[in-house]
Amino acid sequence: MEGFDTSNNPADTLSRAFLSRYKYELFASLAFISLIGGIVFGMQVLGKSRDTDAIIVKSNSDQNVMIDIGGAILHPGVYELSLGSRIQDAIEYAGGFSGDVDKDWVSTILNRAEVLVDGQKIVIPLLREEKQIDKSSGIDLKININKATQSELTSLPGIGNAYALRIIEHRPYSSVDDLLLVPGIGPSLLSSIRDLVGVY
Repeated sequence: MEGFDTSNNPADTLSRAFLSRYKYELFASLAFISLIGGIVFGMQVLGKSRDTDAIIVKSNSDQNVMIDIGGAILHPGVYELSLGSRIQDAIEYAGGFSGDVDKDWVSTILNRAEVLVDGQKIVIPLLREEKQIDKSSGIDLKININKATQSELTSLPGIGNAYALRIIEHRPYSSVDDLLLVPGIGPSLLSSIRDLVGVY
């Protein structure tokens, strides 16, 4: 049986002529498409990698709290502790109490089991070597937060110039508890100065 002769097939002849004439253009088009595909794939992989890194960093930061502890502490400063840590953990992390700590205040007022919150300030009062006594009445003299000068206020534990100015700006006060309305003064700081201040 004789085979079919395709040498004179018009369609086949046209295809060979087209490929012969435009082969370089076809190769260039295929190379360009491959390049674009590679770039798109690379951007997708890089984007996924960056998303994963961001999640890891955020997760780690949520597991810690930053606190500021000072006063009668061996190594006062700002520390980063694990979420759920307590005041006792912060005290130990900062080296423990110094020798001039007010032990009566620690035993009666300080709640060592209190859970720390991010940004919390803890002030451990120093032992006052000598209490000021009003000789005429025999009553301890306290700093009047409605009339005290900036210098007098900064003599209180944990009260610096910034806090002293805020206390002055928020006058008058009807009670010592009103100090909680001053930005930055929380229950821990107030408890450390409560016995040293008054309203009269």
